[in-house]
Amino acid sequence: MTSKQMPKITLHHLEASRSLRVLWLLEYLSVPYDLQFYPRDPETRYAKDTEPNSGKGLSAVHPLGRSPVLEVDGVVVAEAGAVLTVLLQHFPKQSEAASGAGDPRPMDLTREGQELNFWVQFGESSLFLHAIPFMYGFKGGVIDASSDGSSVYEKTCARGLKADLDHLENELGKKGGTLAGEGRVGPADICTEVSLEFIKTGILRRRPTSYWSTLGIEGALGPKTQAWMEKCQKDESYLRATEIEVKRGGKVHKSEDWLKPLYG
Repeated sequence: MTSKQMPKITLHHLEASRSLRVLWLLEYLSVPYDLQFYPRDPETRYAKDTEPNSGKGLSAVHPLGRSPVLEVDGVVVAEAGAVLTVLLQHFPKQSEAASGAGDPRPMDLTREGQELNFWVQFGESSLFLHAIPFMYGFKGGVIDASSDGSSVYEKTCARGLKADLDHLENELGKKGGTLAGEGRVGPADICTEVSLEFIKTGILRRRPTSYWSTLGIEGALGPKTQAWMEKCQKDESYLRATEIEVKRGGKVHKSEDWLKPLYG
């Protein structure tokens, strides 16, 4: 697909959100796109001027008022998994498009395609889903300063998260340090790593390592996972995406602190 044939792509992106993976993927693919940036309210931390079904802000694009939302020639694609799948299926990396080589496509019924499809879905449908009970537990006071990881609630919440983190650590060991394999950062890494940043910053750091060890999450994140995150965060397309994120937000903090408007 040449640039002359390229449809108009617009990403509706909420500041300091998991939509960063879409921005990162667009930079990785090097496809032309427009960015509609929606800042967070510094008091509520929600998107400014956005309420579901209000017809304002993000809800003018999709009734739920959530991000990411992608528009492709006016066709609205909502939910992160759907957005990532559309981009990876229909917009190959521009440097590889002419040759037909490059990354697998997640809707192809091949081993490589379905392996990528797994990682497209895993970051949200498993990893972050299993972290949400901790996030709301902390926020709602169900897990407070006196909690030691021994309650039935905490143990139940930890079960899925532990399995996901263990699986990620094991797969990184098998694949040579990245999910794309052979030490290369690719779409599987992009679709997964951002969820880990949210979990590390917004959940794991809220309790000491000893708390997580009680729940079987040894060291919070495994050494292969930590090394992988460091490698991802040095990727050129990641650095471009976080720089765009910070500049559009008008913030003075560094790009590596792109989550600051959410977590402080």
